[in-house]
Amino acid sequence: MPFAEGQSVSPRVTPEILHPASMDASSAYGVVIDGQPGPTWFNYQVQLCVTPKNTWIACWTQGGYESNPDQRVVVARSLDDGRTWGREIVIEPPGGGYRVRAWIVSYAVPHTGRVYVFYWYNINGVPLRDAGDIFFKYSDDDGLTWSSRFRVGVPRTAMDDALGDIHGWNFGQPRLLPTGQVMMTYAKIRRSSLYPKGWRLDARNQWQPEPGTDPATKPANEQGGSPNGWCTEVFFIEFSNILTETDPGKLKFRFLPEGARGSGHPIRRRTAISVRKARWWDSPASGCCASSARGWGIHSTVSAPTAAPRGASPRCCGCALAANRSTSRAPRAR
Repeated sequence: MPFAEGQSVSPRVTPEILHPASMDASSAYGVVIDGQPGPTWFNYQVQLCVTPKNTWIACWTQGGYESNPDQRVVVARSLDDGRTWGREIVIEPPGGGYRVRAWIVSYAVPHTGRVYVFYWYNINGVPLRDAGDIFFKYSDDDGLTWSSRFRVGVPRTAMDDALGDIHGWNFGQPRLLPTGQVMMTYAKIRRSSLYPKGWRLDARNQWQPEPGTDPATKPANEQGGSPNGWCTEVFFIEFSNILTETDPGKLKFRFLPEGARGSGHPIRRRTAISVRKARWWDSPASGCCASSARGWGIHSTVSAPTAAPRGASPRCCGCALAANRSTSRAPRAR
């Protein structure tokens, strides 16, 4: 049925559009290479939301390549169920220096039609990927025009080094849950786990060599190496009043788990998570970066490895695995 201005229809989107068929990053990364190398060549991290008027709004990160200084975040609109699309609308253009924008996700408020986009912005120009904070903009005309930028304000936790910016990324757009909560996930990266070998950043975000390092190998804009070497934890944002509040300055954000730790587990080990309104998650059985905070919060439950390590992973945040024992039942390997 053709789209008519002002017509109110229910969104019709198949799950395959919103979610990859595989969670293997090598097969589900979703990179689109467009034309010749340049500022619009590398397109990735595509997300989609549908407004009450059935306008499809896709958002993604665009640049010369991943984490390039020319990265920007953009949206495009479709009025015919995704068959044709308009030209991209720039949400945030490239910034000077290494002020990279990335990891954009979207959410359409069901009752009002307001569309939000949330993204990471390296506002301080740290020469290391995925630094800064989560920011947002909104549109009240189905994505044609966008507001000024507002800051979410991700709090510091034990994952963050004592000095320097927070580092992280979004990997899931906000969802309205059956509980009535609107929540989204994000991850943090320990800053020092991104450092190239032999180098570190000081409090002024300047590269400093470790003893014995050749100064000629000084990095420029550092990509952070392989994600397999990063120390990360998962967190949630609950948007407490996003369904009813129209003043962006009065939006309330609740960060979960409450406390010093997020949810984490070793690479290639299965996890099982139990949640009741995201207030309490299973305690960890064993595993790197697994937390054991009490009270309101979330915790990952990690199946016991074949050969349980006795200490923290070499590239981990330093948690002691032996201290993370719990009386909760570990999940069965599948």
